[in-house]
Amino acid sequence: INIIVLLIVPLFLFLAGWKISTMEIGSHFRLNDVLKWLNDLFTLEFFKGYHEILDALKELQYSLPMAGLRNNLLELTRHYAPLIYCLGLLETLLKAVFPTSILAFWAFRWRKSDEKLLSQGRWLIFLVWFLFSLLNILFLLKRNFIQERYFWVPIVLTLPWIGFGISLWWQERGQRKSVVLLVIAIVLVSPLLKTITVVMEPQDLTIIEAGNWLREYDPEHEKKIIYNDRRLPLYADRISDVKRVAKFKAFEEPGLVERRAGGAHLVALYLSKKSNDTFELFEHYQVYKVFEGKRKKVVFLKRFTKKFS
Repeated sequence: INIIVLLIVPLFLFLAGWKISTMEIGSHFRLNDVLKWLNDLFTLEFFKGYHEILDALKELQYSLPMAGLRNNLLELTRHYAPLIYCLGLLETLLKAVFPTSILAFWAFRWRKSDEKLLSQGRWLIFLVWFLFSLLNILFLLKRNFIQERYFWVPIVLTLPWIGFGISLWWQERGQRKSVVLLVIAIVLVSPLLKTITVVMEPQDLTIIEAGNWLREYDPEHEKKIIYNDRRLPLYADRISDVKRVAKFKAFEEPGLVERRAGGAHLVALYLSKKSNDTFELFEHYQVYKVFEGKRKKVVFLKRFTKKFS
């Protein structure tokens, strides 16, 4: 019976999803976005962006030395891209629950025989965890990025298993009492110490000072400004400017960066203090104002009608 259920349920879900994806609903319904998502998934249009990335990697591969030889870096990257995405999600999970928490999973080998089979409740938790992880993998293949908040449900559902592992460590302390207490202390105390360290760090006031200056520089919000960090417009009380946050990479073409700046009056950059002070990417901009802190700095670049030497 279990085998039949395992075969029928996925087939039913597949057919139901395909049928729903072919439905037509008024454009004012939010469900349209879901239907388009399902339709793209079943027609494989969903993975169009993923294949474009692979094609770009292939072009880059043949521009490098030894491109025609097997097992070069970019060829392996293309072949194992889904696995690399999964490793990225695993890294996100481990960072969120803190790496030392995996010590709790080592205690699972002490489970009794009747505990090794997952109960219905544990199966449900695992199923939800798996489905949300699968959705995140699909999101990665579609958008080519992920943020921790999108992976929050699997992160939270991992915590009960960590707690279960800690309880197993405690039950088996016996003659290894000192070792077990040390492991439990590491699992529980390490995240706490990390949190305390972050909280105790002095606040970087550079970005706040830059935001206050920008608020006085353009109080009427008349000038177009581009940022590389969303906190800059927030501290400047320019909430609507959050949509103008963009990332500028050092390897990008200057012309591309210029187009992304879109003729903005100012470009506000929140950078490491150790970063290079040259801004060749911005051909028609010159350093206008700088706020420096101990580790970070905010640089405002102002647009001019001609490039200054």
